[in-house]
Amino acid sequence: QRYVSYTIEAQSWCCGNTRIVIHQTSWHSSFPFFEMPVPIRLFGTNNQTHDVVLNHTFDGQSFIVPVPFTITNVVFDPEKNIISRNNSARLSHEKFDYSKEIAVYPNPATSVLTVETSSFVAFEKGIIYNALGQVTGTFSSPSTSVTHLESGVYTVKITTNAGTFHKKFIKK
Repeated sequence: QRYVSYTIEAQSWCCGNTRIVIHQTSWHSSFPFFEMPVPIRLFGTNNQTHDVVLNHTFDGQSFIVPVPFTITNVVFDPEKNIISRNNSARLSHEKFDYSKEIAVYPNPATSVLTVETSSFVAFEKGIIYNALGQVTGTFSSPSTSVTHLESGVYTVKITTNAGTFHKKFIKK
């Protein structure tokens, strides 16, 4: 038989949002990925339900969806409209990790370093430290010049509305 299997993982995030990751595997490695809308039902502590349909276009795709309650369970394809088998859906109890919502690029950097944050995290300021822990620059907008830095490994201390985070980057 030819079929695909889905693995769904849902995780409560901050600010009334839920992160949903969808994986798809097929019955055989020669069978291509099948793009399609994927229906998911989320449940809350007071018997609330919230249905979403996510446009799944690649394996491991992650979606952030607003949900008006804390989720307690997740169900894949609640109306059983998708031809599939051996599916699983689980609620992740991992803590929301804000540091995954912050990236510095390009890395290695030559002239400009940019701090990118998700819509959940607001950049406030950055401080660049060299390998000896000395401050080599500060900036208050998400992009800053690094032309004054010598080649090497640096740490940028990023202050956001969600706390302070440290990321390393290389200056070429």
